[in-house]
Amino acid sequence: MAIFNHMISLFAAAWLLAFAPGLLIDLTPQVFGQPFELTPTSQDVRYGVHPRNLLDFFAAESDSPTPVLIYFHGGGFVAGDKEVARQRLIARDCLANGISVISANYRFVTGPDSEPFPGSLVDGVRVVQFVRLQAKRWNLDPERIVLSGGSAGAMMSLWIALHDDFATSESEDPLARQSSRVLGVVGYSGPTTLDPDVITEHVGGNPDIHPSVFPIFDIKKIEELDLPAMRKRVAEFSPLSYVSTDDPPLQLRHGGTLSGTPLPVDTSFDTSIHHAKFGDLMRGKYKEVGSQQMVELVCADCPHVGATELDFLRKVFGLDAPKAKPSAE
Repeated sequence: MAIFNHMISLFAAAWLLAFAPGLLIDLTPQVFGQPFELTPTSQDVRYGVHPRNLLDFFAAESDSPTPVLIYFHGGGFVAGDKEVARQRLIARDCLANGISVISANYRFVTGPDSEPFPGSLVDGVRVVQFVRLQAKRWNLDPERIVLSGGSAGAMMSLWIALHDDFATSESEDPLARQSSRVLGVVGYSGPTTLDPDVITEHVGGNPDIHPSVFPIFDIKKIEELDLPAMRKRVAEFSPLSYVSTDDPPLQLRHGGTLSGTPLPVDTSFDTSIHHAKFGDLMRGKYKEVGSQQMVELVCADCPHVGATELDFLRKVFGLDAPKAKPSAE
């Protein structure tokens, strides 16, 4: 059985490489033409016992505690690395404007020491709690945290931000007593649900959704997700399931356009899983529950096409006008 499971993992990884190469790169805008990349203040800081429970800390210069952006890389929960943040526009802009940055690795759903849902997402929660525990040591404001990430990292950010607080006040572990709640999310091309029925109806594309779905839920056929027990797991994985009136504001950024759905079944996985319709579904859910918070949806024909990450962060962190213009301008 162990050999069979290993073969399934290899097959899933190979399928991802063959059919969805876009998901193996982070979708956050990169810094091009720079003579150097950002250097972490502290590198490979361990926040848990798993081999991939490592993060990098980039300190913004400040005499007072700084707000902090926690960044999760993309890669379909099967690939990627925290080092991508070193060449991301959002990281450079944050540091130039007094916002410290954390970039974290997390468990994969395939490969050595892997774990299906919820391993990756639980690691993300622990990162938030760990950062709060280190706030005084790293000159951070524990009340001003925003999450960000590309693709899978964006989905993880949303899942953490919309979920009820994971803090366990009676725990003997000081880390577990820390809140997991944050002030907002800047997401890049992140899916907001993995529910096949919702995706087929509103987004379209291949009915298998994406190769990563199979190792995430430890299934062999997409039809297995129709079973009652699996329906429950899909809901538990999907950020849309957790939306309530006390959730924070979001800025959801997608490539392409909002129009043209449902997509034809021969659409590439890379195009369908990153479509702006996922962001539109989240915006609709916020309205449905009566939330007063803003969901800024940014794409070529989206309502907030001109919005910048720095403006969003300035609002949620309560900062003055940016010290440096966004790199995209």
